[in-house]
Amino acid sequence: MFYHTNFQNLSVELPTSPVTEERFQRKMGTINHLNLIVNKRIHIGIFESIIWKASESDGQWMYEDDYLNFINPVMMFRSFQFGLNDKNNVMVGMNLKVKLADKLNLYAQAMLDDNQSDKYGFQVGLKGFDLFKIKNLYFQAEYNTVSAYSYGHMDSTRNYSHYNQALAHPLGAGFSEFIGIVNYKVKDFFVDVKFNYATYQEDSLNVYHLGKDIFKSDAGIPISASGQTTTLLYETIKLGYMINPQTHMQLLVGFSNRSEKNNFWNKETQYFFIGLRTALNNQYFDF
Repeated sequence: MFYHTNFQNLSVELPTSPVTEERFQRKMGTINHLNLIVNKRIHIGIFESIIWKASESDGQWMYEDDYLNFINPVMMFRSFQFGLNDKNNVMVGMNLKVKLADKLNLYAQAMLDDNQSDKYGFQVGLKGFDLFKIKNLYFQAEYNTVSAYSYGHMDSTRNYSHYNQALAHPLGAGFSEFIGIVNYKVKDFFVDVKFNYATYQEDSLNVYHLGKDIFKSDAGIPISASGQTTTLLYETIKLGYMINPQTHMQLLVGFSNRSEKNNFWNKETQYFFIGLRTALNNQYFDF
């Protein structure tokens, strides 16, 4: 697969006239993914992505010499040409899926963002169906870790984000995370339990950039810097009834608990919810 796209930085405003709405800076991206089906049980893939220079402060695109490579469909050519610590934000990686049994899958992926600054990340997970031979009992366990300053760049306008949201993970970078999911269904009734536990280095008084915030420049910052270790815990349970399977209409109730703490502060939030939801086909294509 070969994609050309553009993203938007809401932190950089472009000049406007009194009769036009507010505009923001755009940046271009190239994403390649190649997947190899080794056999019925093993899939292996490699990927490459680049965030190119964004438009200038006046909104004009910067067509540098290397922009010809923006439309180059040859995978990995740009990575070898520019390297991983270039002015463009280049990232490479690979993914793996292994079918251990008919209803049990192992998956993993790894990425390298900068070979000179130890910017890397990897994921490994296991998911299966009919656990312990119990029909409709689904589980998933996953571990993620991303080193500090990954997905960011010395030029903060070339980070991996769109509309001020991280493209890779909501926590940004510099974290380790464990996820557990169990879902069980009996006829039209279901229960869904999710558990997230993560640790990361919190920036001190918003003065030191310790690598979690991908919207900050990492130019001249020692990668070995460390700060307050913060833990994030999120737990939720949902009980529901499927009213209409064709429209996925459900009636559900649930409870969520979220806590985030370190040596200086402790934030906790709990809430109970009840709702009626459905999942119709998406007919909205503006974005």
